[in-house]
Amino acid sequence: MAASLAIRKRQLEEKLGLWDEEYIKSNFQWEITNITWDILNGRYDIFSHPSLKDEKNEEFVFCILIKDIHASIWAVKDSDLKNVSTLVSRKFVSPCPIEQFLISPSTVRRYHVVFEEQTDRYLVQVDTPYITQAKYDICLYIGTLTISQKALDVIMASIADKTYLLLQSDCLEYCKHFVYLYFELIEEEMDRDQKKLLEKLTVTTSVVSRVGERSSRQHPSSGFSMRSFLTSTFFQVFVGSVLCNSMFLAGWYFFSRT
Repeated sequence: MAASLAIRKRQLEEKLGLWDEEYIKSNFQWEITNITWDILNGRYDIFSHPSLKDEKNEEFVFCILIKDIHASIWAVKDSDLKNVSTLVSRKFVSPCPIEQFLISPSTVRRYHVVFEEQTDRYLVQVDTPYITQAKYDICLYIGTLTISQKALDVIMASIADKTYLLLQSDCLEYCKHFVYLYFELIEEEMDRDQKKLLEKLTVTTSVVSRVGERSSRQHPSSGFSMRSFLTSTFFQVFVGSVLCNSMFLAGWYFFSRT
């Protein structure tokens, strides 16, 4: 049991880019993993953890933004927004022209799944882009939350524990997990229209890709990528069989001619 917990914790650390103290690619801190692990194992909740109780709370507005085939969560402080009352009066999980409310320039806290080429891994990353102009294809207003930045990082880190990170479209799955968790935090129920909108939201464009994405969401073991296929046992055995058969046929042909 202890060994399996240690493995699971290490997997969480890897998904947050915490591979060693000298090489942190995600901007999460080691302390965040330990707090997240306490909460995931029921030792505390997000409101009672000793490392979070004395942190300064701030008002954040949350949106999902999709640009090209990438999705991310934007957490924007109300100090970086104008006409806040108009923005927060919108319905939860609804289309939003966020550029009409951002003070330019402004800083947002962005959480998203990225691929780290140096290590050949997917990870959840937090960064703070300096925004002068919001560029997106889809923007959904999610809602607001009064919380400390450290507690927010813990929430976003906890989602990584549920995300299996096989497909490029897992960036959107990560965002969807946040929406479900958000409604748990504010103790509200999503209505049918909100659930339907979230379910139909996709970062893919072709019918085949959408079907594959949905299938992998419903059956995580069906998640597929060319990278995982090329490194799979099936592929290696298949290639080995083809090479062996080719060598056998070549040998038979050579000796039959002599």
